[in-house]
Amino acid sequence: MRAQNPPPRSGFSTVSAAEKSSQFREQTFPFWKTLWRYFQNSRGLIFAAFGLNIVCGLAITAQNAVPKYLTDSILLADLPDTVKVNRAILLMACYMFVCLVGRMLCWHVSMRLFARACARALVGIRTDFFQHVNFLCLRFHEQKASGELLSYLFGSPLAGVQQFLFQFVLIVPFVLFTLLTTLALVFSWNPILAGILFTGLLLNAWVSRGATRQVRDLNQSYQRLESSVSGRASELLRGQKAVKILGAEDSVVERFRQDAENIGTRAYDVQVRSHLQGLKSETILVVFYAMITVAGTLLFVSGRVQLGEIVATLAAYASIQPLIGGLFQCALAQGVAHAGLNRIESVLAHKTSTPESPAAEAEIPQRPDVELRDVVFAYRGSPVIHGVSLLVPFGQKVAFVGHSGCGKSTVVSLMLRLYDPSGGKVLLGGIDLRELSMQTVRRQFGVVPQETFLFHESVKENICLAKPDATDEDIVAALKRANAWEFVRELPDTIHTILGEGGATLSGGQRQRIGIARALAQQPAIFIFDEATSALDTASESLITETLTHALKGNTAFVIAHRLSTIRFCDRVVVFDHGAIVQDGTYTELASNPGPFRDLLDAQNGGLIT
Repeated sequence: MRAQNPPPRSGFSTVSAAEKSSQFREQTFPFWKTLWRYFQNSRGLIFAAFGLNIVCGLAITAQNAVPKYLTDSILLADLPDTVKVNRAILLMACYMFVCLVGRMLCWHVSMRLFARACARALVGIRTDFFQHVNFLCLRFHEQKASGELLSYLFGSPLAGVQQFLFQFVLIVPFVLFTLLTTLALVFSWNPILAGILFTGLLLNAWVSRGATRQVRDLNQSYQRLESSVSGRASELLRGQKAVKILGAEDSVVERFRQDAENIGTRAYDVQVRSHLQGLKSETILVVFYAMITVAGTLLFVSGRVQLGEIVATLAAYASIQPLIGGLFQCALAQGVAHAGLNRIESVLAHKTSTPESPAAEAEIPQRPDVELRDVVFAYRGSPVIHGVSLLVPFGQKVAFVGHSGCGKSTVVSLMLRLYDPSGGKVLLGGIDLRELSMQTVRRQFGVVPQETFLFHESVKENICLAKPDATDEDIVAALKRANAWEFVRELPDTIHTILGEGGATLSGGQRQRIGIARALAQQPAIFIFDEATSALDTASESLITETLTHALKGNTAFVIAHRLSTIRFCDRVVVFDHGAIVQDGTYTELASNPGPFRDLLDAQNGGLIT
């Protein structure tokens, strides 16, 4: 028997480096560089779309030049009426060709190419995000609610990026080419008019840039609030049973109403600020339209510009006003998208506290021992495990017992490398877990937690999650060994029956037996049962214990239990207290001698512990 006393708590007063690295912080990323990373695989589509947008921009500029030639070269020209009519018809034929082919067709095709590239980019963002979150450590998931993470993918953050990309596709490329070519055309007529037009466009661009920053900051605040509320709402919906048991419907609804009001207030603020910025842009457009009209009149009176050039410049300016408005709205959308992309990239840049080993992976023996060597673990600065050392040879059945919070489940989490120890090592087959990939480690273990989580899928799919290549015969055999086939065969479609979310259509005991079947189907080297029979009635518990006794022969097993009657089949009992091992021996040895285990046994037999 080996007893260990916990070291002084003062040695664990600071947060570990792993915990510091796992604390989530939002960051700021360069928007275009970050976004371009997701378009790398669609460069051909992007360049082709930009080429078509150049044609589209030139076509619009050609349209803007029509009033000049109609006025100066046809209507005011000293030509016979028949020639004027013929030239007008020819001009309109060219105008229609430019509109239908050069502008509409090219714009539509370029839009389709851009839209395809954007769709690929969004798939890439969603996939990268979901994959990264799945491989992040538990420390991260304990800080971020699942509903909040879901809102990143299907809520405001990515929706803002999606909306910006859609506006960018429809507006920005051809508008920029249109503005550049229109400026060049007006400059060829009169540099003064072109200078006024350019100054107005430049001032609008400056206002748009400032508006983008303001909207980005406002939306970062709004999205943080929305994600937080989304996470709470998701949790409340999942916890409806508890809400109803507590009769807390009114208080829950009131809390949600307050959250909804906060979101509404913040959304109102964003909309008002965005509209004010839009009014600034429109004011600039109105002022410079008046300036172009006055300047054109003065130039015409002095004979320095033709009437058609003034008419064409005003027509061009009037035609680009909605384009400028579209650019401004796109600039506002970029502010929203930048805020959303920052939130997504902050998660993608977040590093796990249990990183994969960069070195070549060692081969685990087929019959691996499990060893904890001077393991220390602190969580958020609080000591949890104090210098635990334990060697479990392959094939041994070990029970972990002790009062709640004594460190049993934490030790198991360290074995599964859900966390890395703050000090010491956890070894599997003599290999430090940090030198192995997470999947390699976890495939060695078949785990039945205290509360089995079942997905909204069939019984078969829930079991195949652990062993994708399991046949129907394998699944039925595992269900029989877990004493679950008796009720599964009564389901409408047996193993193909769809279970409710979280296994809501099953009782707690039935869910647990499905979980046991899932672990048995995996056929791992090592089993972990964390209060696996706590949800079962006495008869089922007895059957499961008897089943495990036979099924686990030749395998290592760790059994965490409060019901001490369920661990009699174990070869060894390890007693924890305050994060340290205080007793280690067989069930009979520990039950026969005074000590913590005997105290637990006496208390339970007296009905004080259940």
